[in-house]
Amino acid sequence: MKKILILAYSDLRHDARVARQVDFLSEGNQLTIACFNSPQEWAHEVFHIKRIRPTYFEKAISSIFLLTNQFESAYSVLYDFPKFRSQIKDRTFDLIVANDIESLPLAFKIKGKEKILFDAHEYAPRHFEDKLVWRIFFQRFNKYLCKKYLPQVDKMITVGEGLAKEYAKHYPVDPLVVTNANYLSTNAPSKVDPNKIKLIHHGAANPSRQLEIMIEMMNHLDERFSLDLLLLTPSTANKKPVTI
Repeated sequence: MKKILILAYSDLRHDARVARQVDFLSEGNQLTIACFNSPQEWAHEVFHIKRIRPTYFEKAISSIFLLTNQFESAYSVLYDFPKFRSQIKDRTFDLIVANDIESLPLAFKIKGKEKILFDAHEYAPRHFEDKLVWRIFFQRFNKYLCKKYLPQVDKMITVGEGLAKEYAKHYPVDPLVVTNANYLSTNAPSKVDPNKIKLIHHGAANPSRQLEIMIEMMNHLDERFSLDLLLLTPSTANKKPVTI
C-alpha cells in the first residue's frame, strides 16, 4: 500500500478532475488530501486548509513583491500554508500529487524522499492573459514558478495534447495527457438528423472563456444548426448541471 498526498487549492465537492483523481488513486493506496473542502462521504484523511484571503496590507505587500520579482516572498503571502506543513512535518509519503502550479512549491517544501507528480489543469503562463491586472501581477510570477519547479518534478500530466506540446516547447518536460473525460459509459450514440444539427457547449460560465464568440459563430451557420449552452457555476460544477 502506497501513501499518497494530494494537494489541491480547490473545493473538491466541485472539482471533478481532482475528485476522479482521488477515486482512481483510492484503490490499494492510503490517501491524505489537502484542499479547501471535500465531500462529506469521503473516508480519506482530509485536511481542510483555509483559503487565503489577504488583508489590504497583505495585498499591498504581495503586489510590491510581484512587481519587484520577489516571487518566493509573494508566494509565502498568497499561497503558502505553514500551519498545514506543521501538521504533517513528521509524516512521510511515497508520492505527492500537486494540482495546478500554485500548489507545486508547497509540494517541494513538504518533499523529503517522495516522488512528485504535477497535474497541470491549465497552461499556467497564460491562464488569465485576457485580464490586464493578471498580466501585470501574475504572468511573470507563473512563468517563474514553471521555470523553477517544472524541471524538478518526477512526472507531469495535463489535460490535452495542445497544453502538453506548449509546456514541452518552453520547459524541459514531457507531459502525459490525461483528459478530463468522465467515467466510461456504454451508451451508444443516437442517429443524427442532417436537417437538424444540435450543437452543445458544456463547461464553466467563465468570462475568460469568451463564450460570446461561440454564440456569434451561429450567425455564420444556416437554419439547420442550433446551440445549447450547458453552463456550470461553482455551486453546481460537480453536481447536476443547469441548462441555460
